[in-house]
Amino acid sequence: MLVVSLPFLAVGLGALAVSLSIFYAAGKQVVGTAHASVTDPVEPGDAPRGTHATVTGEILVGPEGPLVAPIAGEEAVAHRLRIDQQTDGVGWWTVVDSGHSTSFYLQGPTGRILVEPDDEQPRAPIDDEIEVGATETLPAAIRERFETSSRFDLDTTPQLLGEAVDEPRRYGESVVSTGETVYVYGYVTDDTEPRIDASESNEFRFSYDSPSGMTAADADSLRSVAGQVAMGVFLVVFGGMFTVGGGLTLFGAIEMIL
Repeated sequence: MLVVSLPFLAVGLGALAVSLSIFYAAGKQVVGTAHASVTDPVEPGDAPRGTHATVTGEILVGPEGPLVAPIAGEEAVAHRLRIDQQTDGVGWWTVVDSGHSTSFYLQGPTGRILVEPDDEQPRAPIDDEIEVGATETLPAAIRERFETSSRFDLDTTPQLLGEAVDEPRRYGESVVSTGETVYVYGYVTDDTEPRIDASESNEFRFSYDSPSGMTAADADSLRSVAGQVAMGVFLVVFGGMFTVGGGLTLFGAIEMIL
């Protein structure tokens, strides 16, 4: 009985540990979403240190320099790429939805602040789209930008160039460029030169629109949290049953030994 109880306890306690991590992550997401939706934007010179805030300003090129958006060929601080593929009997479906970003400055009337997005995608709508037929290839300039960029792995994502498929494809892109005004929500460090660092933020986002007020993206985020919580509750019940069963079995085995 002692040997039988140990696997039950291990499974039960493991499930409970996973459920706790799920609840913790869900709680962070709820708090971040709620705080972002009620935080009024400030300009970079007024960004409060040591807390999360929404900061707005004009984008300036950061210390790492700009990126190049592969479809538009424009210099940018961030871009989002989506590729949809058509399949008979299925219709259009998304095969790639990713993006890249680099550090940039937000400039305001009284100062500026460095933003380090940690390669997070911008919340920007897809607004530059081209369609490539089943027997066509991308224009040479676009292909070259994909092939020469270290940010794209053509071996693991062959859909980028479409050579591994024989179906029509649709390439969509959004570009966040210098000179534009954006809103950034994240943790403002208390360094000598403060910055907004995505890697240190419970919640990080940047877009053309202020996150103040509940947005459709926030509603989607909270719906995903509800699914996480449901999974966590299931694991609590599952883990509790196995833990109790294993505990009773272990207790019985100890009684028999004594």
